[in-house]
Amino acid sequence: MGLGTEFERHGMEKHRNPNVLGQIEALPVLFHPSSLVRALLVGSNGVIRPLVKEKPVVIFSRSSSDPVSHTMTQLFTRYGANPTVHELNEMANRREIEGALQNMMGPNLGLPVVFIGGNFVGGANDVIGHQVRGELVKMLMSAGAIWVWNRN
Repeated sequence: MGLGTEFERHGMEKHRNPNVLGQIEALPVLFHPSSLVRALLVGSNGVIRPLVKEKPVVIFSRSSSDPVSHTMTQLFTRYGANPTVHELNEMANRREIEGALQNMMGPNLGLPVVFIGGNFVGGANDVIGHQVRGELVKMLMSAGAIWVWNRN
């Protein structure tokens, strides 16, 4: 039985991303459709892993003046989380980090890029999707970013 067939048997989606690993036929979807998450976090010379490993919420943005990055930061702050924001325009190794992020998201890298609990979540649309489905609070609590949540 092929890898793709095995994933289909368990109800998992098949994804092909030739820009990243080429020969991989299918991978399980965890948080994001391009979930090569665990493999790629360690890849690209391990440049991303140390930045997201011990922080509950990490946002990579181009600059603090980016309105979408600011909105993402505010969203997490309103839930009571304290996101770590890495502004790529202020980092010496920004090209290396952008390259690693691009490997994860594909050629159309859109910032901000968000990690929760060391896991790649995706971009702003992915975060909002989790919020709409009621998953964001659970993810934040699981990551230790917030301890309690009261809707009232």
